[in-house]
Amino acid sequence: MGAALAARHRFAVSLALAWLLASDDSAGLMTFRCAPIAALQCALPASSSSATMLGMTDEQRLAQMIDEIRRMRERCEPKSNQNPRYLRYSNAVSALRWIIDDLAKERALHPDR
Repeated sequence: MGAALAARHRFAVSLALAWLLASDDSAGLMTFRCAPIAALQCALPASSSSATMLGMTDEQRLAQMIDEIRRMRERCEPKSNQNPRYLRYSNAVSALRWIIDDLAKERALHPDR
């Protein structure tokens, strides 16, 4: 994976995590909750070699994250983009889908990798 594309992926995952970790306090200000480091590390795509060892591609791992985020989003009330948490879950799903699309495009350009 090229350095620029890898940086873009790290940024998109970081952005998705920030949306998930952000919450609105009673004054309407954005605050951030702390999350266990292990949870954040699980969300970051592993290198190709470790993903292969697990029998999963990065795209498959990201798709699983999307499914989990969607399940969490479905527990939000109200189910509307007016709900800040629901919107952040939706934005996180979109960011992860962009990464999957980028990986698929890169694989099409370089099938030998």
